[in-house]
Amino acid sequence: MTKVTSQTQEETKMKVNALFARIIGVAALIIGITGAVSSGLALYSIFLPEHQSGAAFAGIGTLFLISGFFLLVGWRLALNRPNQYGSILNPSGWRLLGAMFFVMGVVFVVFVARDWEHALNKISDLMIPTVSCFVFSYLCFKSAKHANREAHD
Repeated sequence: MTKVTSQTQEETKMKVNALFARIIGVAALIIGITGAVSSGLALYSIFLPEHQSGAAFAGIGTLFLISGFFLLVGWRLALNRPNQYGSILNPSGWRLLGAMFFVMGVVFVVFVARDWEHALNKISDLMIPTVSCFVFSYLCFKSAKHANREAHD
């Protein structure tokens, strides 16, 4: 019978984490490719005169940005290519992502405050997304600080 050591357990844990990172990376790549193709098709369809609007261009631009983010993260995870900071994003990217989550949390709070007479129903419906946005924002800023510290070590 072989003896299981802590080093063997650590190696197994690292292999499992690498496998999960690759699986998540492939999923992110698929989401990114699907989003890019969808936004490309939508962009093609709004060039018809009856479908042109500023909101459509803004929505497609947002979808392109989100698709690009998924492609970048998917590429780094699937191919195990961390950047010079040892992360999937640089500190500026983490800060931008944190700011985006913070703005989304504020928007959820505004939705609740705007319709105060129905606030109890809205608070119960928006509590988890609101808190999640603020928690993710905090974690993104914390990751930016960690990546910045890793770059200077």
